[in-house]
Amino acid sequence: MSALRQLTISLLRVKQKNIFGILDLGSETVKFLIVKKEKNQIAAGKEKIIILKKLRADYEEFGVLDGRQFERDIIKKSITKLIQETNKAKNFKVKEIIVGLPANVFQAGTYHQEFIRKDMRKAIDKKERDEISDKMLKRTIKQAQIDFGKKMGLASDEINFLCQKILQIKIDGYSTPQLLGFNGRKIEIQFLIIAASKGYLEFIQKTIRDLGMKIIKIVHLSQGLPKLFPIKEKILLLDIGAKFTQIFWLKNNNLEKVSLIKRGAKDFSQALGSDLGILYNDARELSKRYQQGSLSQELTLRIREIFKEEAKHWFFLLENELNGNYFFKDIFLFGGGCSLPDIKEMFSQNCAIEPKELNKNNILTLEDETQTGDDNLYIPAIILAYA
Repeated sequence: MSALRQLTISLLRVKQKNIFGILDLGSETVKFLIVKKEKNQIAAGKEKIIILKKLRADYEEFGVLDGRQFERDIIKKSITKLIQETNKAKNFKVKEIIVGLPANVFQAGTYHQEFIRKDMRKAIDKKERDEISDKMLKRTIKQAQIDFGKKMGLASDEINFLCQKILQIKIDGYSTPQLLGFNGRKIEIQFLIIAASKGYLEFIQKTIRDLGMKIIKIVHLSQGLPKLFPIKEKILLLDIGAKFTQIFWLKNNNLEKVSLIKRGAKDFSQALGSDLGILYNDARELSKRYQQGSLSQELTLRIREIFKEEAKHWFFLLENELNGNYFFKDIFLFGGGCSLPDIKEMFSQNCAIEPKELNKNNILTLEDETQTGDDNLYIPAIILAYA
């Protein structure tokens, strides 16, 4: 082999090294990004994400999601279609992917635990640190098994815990970077716990493996959001998906809390279909056009009346999770329902905060070479790239 050919192959390997895929599985749609990482010249110490290609497929293209096995067949066909389209790309080949799962089988929660020490004057050594951490984590996992089991409809042995992370440590009310070497009486630890349906996880892993690709990691939005952009004040981010709305509290680039309500954009479309006597897919398309402002004034007013009641119900559930706390610098919306004007109006009426739609312009370390103009659909997938 000539020296020139060896050099060419070497350069291609370097070029391909930082290219990977993002597979974002939603409740109604699957999105796929091809991205690469580069050193960032603007934000020192942070990598730059460049979007090379965007792909998506609606599950409705392959049938109706009715029954678990049939649902998985449709999801498998959707993933296969996008992977095959990806493999047609001439300039780059994707062999490794990061995966995000739908909220009905993949959820995160934050848990606060407390521990009272007997000898507050003694500095915490390694043995005591491990004992305290283990006790608090065991209590957390036990509670998380109950919570996730109820939300996902699973038995404890059907749940796989993918992340058990300490978000914050306090000793006698003061934040500390660690337990080791500190003294004090009252220990408080905030945990981030992420869990998935074991059966669904195995199904996705086998599907990806059969398509000849390797999963780098399976990640949750809560792991990527703190890395998106500088956050000093307390902000609220809401991922309004099809069936669920995921709620994220952030402050000082740190995740403070994660929660979820079982309400999303699909409920609006279903209410519209029921009221107008049309099929769900037609109602979903009508809802999209309503959000785009492309309907007649008469039809817009009628839909607004229907959505007004749905928005009230959605906001009521959100208020219960916020527990009256509206002290946020900013509120960002993303996901399929983020453009619903009725949801935005609820904030204006109840907490005098005008929510903003999270878009790629908010992210300084992102570059989009596709310029397809459908940013909102891919924001969750972009977030996963930073996890």
